[in-house]
Amino acid sequence: MAINVSGNNYQPQQAERRNANYASNPYYVANMPTNRFARQPQADTYVPAQRREQQPVQRRQQPRAIGGGSKLQTVATVAGIAASTLIAASLLKSSSLFNKKQTDAILNQIKQFDAPEKVKTKLYEAHRKMSNSVMDADSAKNYIDNVQRLSFKDPEIKAVDTKKARAIMDEELTGMNKVKDQVINFLEERNYNLANGIKNENGPLILCLDGPPGCGKTSVAELIAKAMGVPFERISLAGVSDSMAVTGLPQGYKDAHPGEIIKAFQDAKCKNPVILFDEMDKMGASREHGSPAAALLDVLEPKQCKNFTDKYLEFPYDLSQATFIITSNNKANIDKTLLDRVKVIDMKAFTTGEKETIASKFLGKLFGGSKLEEHGVKKFTDGAVKAIVENTDDAGARKTIQNCKDVIKQAKVDIQRGAKGSDIIIDENYVNKALEQAASKITK
Repeated sequence: MAINVSGNNYQPQQAERRNANYASNPYYVANMPTNRFARQPQADTYVPAQRREQQPVQRRQQPRAIGGGSKLQTVATVAGIAASTLIAASLLKSSSLFNKKQTDAILNQIKQFDAPEKVKTKLYEAHRKMSNSVMDADSAKNYIDNVQRLSFKDPEIKAVDTKKARAIMDEELTGMNKVKDQVINFLEERNYNLANGIKNENGPLILCLDGPPGCGKTSVAELIAKAMGVPFERISLAGVSDSMAVTGLPQGYKDAHPGEIIKAFQDAKCKNPVILFDEMDKMGASREHGSPAAALLDVLEPKQCKNFTDKYLEFPYDLSQATFIITSNNKANIDKTLLDRVKVIDMKAFTTGEKETIASKFLGKLFGGSKLEEHGVKKFTDGAVKAIVENTDDAGARKTIQNCKDVIKQAKVDIQRGAKGSDIIIDENYVNKALEQAASKITK
């Protein structure tokens, strides 16, 4: 007996006889090889019609299992579903998000939350997702928290005491008289509109402070907020190239969140803060999500800012009562459509005399808080102040302030190493040595 390549018994004579008997029958079945490695197909099989009628195929009358599988597979599937259901139920009971008291407390917070009906509708939808869906629970809870951090109450706007504001700026800022005059004029116009019931139909108050690094732009913005008696928030735009930084990341994305503007209003907890857009001239643009400068048009555009819609929140929020201040080192790099909507105040570099005044004030402040005088160190000389300024090469005052810090730091280090305070004289020579040592440490 021979064995064919498919592993079956092979009898040539029987195969020829069977093929001869079935050759005249029109019924044909192609019998493909069961072994995919067979080198030749098996012989085709011919089944006579009379034989099929005499011996009909007997089908099994067994009930089919669910899903087409066996009974064992069906039992395993049902058991798996039951186990996963029990696990999910236990997780729901153990999770604080799905605790009935917890969800009821959140629902009461939503009912008591002072917000427009459109906003509350969004919160109710998020609450239903949180209560009914395991997959959406965390994102829905985060959404509710983000919305409730916003204030929807109209603020009580008060007039600014411009004399007090000028005194604060004179004390905190050296020079910059023209800048101070323009800021006071800006606040006086605001007071006039408020006193005469003139609403700001042109949108929020917007200033642009343009000047070299370190010339006090951020300090001016902070003092404006202090004079107005409102919170101050800063948004850095340097290197920002994605519009979603302004408009937010929509729900459905992983780690979805509001944009930087809404975050600033959340931190301020009011609708009329002073918000600083720092270094707007250093923004970029994204091919995928668009330019942040284009997104800022909705913020600075009078008709659009009242209905600014963050993509994460999905409802409009009024920005018109805020005060926006833009800073830049080169206003030529700011989009012209944005620049047309703001009042520009040019801030120039500090003169040598202004730097010496800044150095004297700041060095005195540092010296008073260092307790060096208790160790016998005499107060710094005028030559020390001049030496500090001579070792600067910037247009602003940052290098001047850093030099003051390095000098006081060196005096502390010398005393800690055993030097007598009475032997330390902060003069021109001491300043030069201290700054030289500080520069060598940076080089190393």
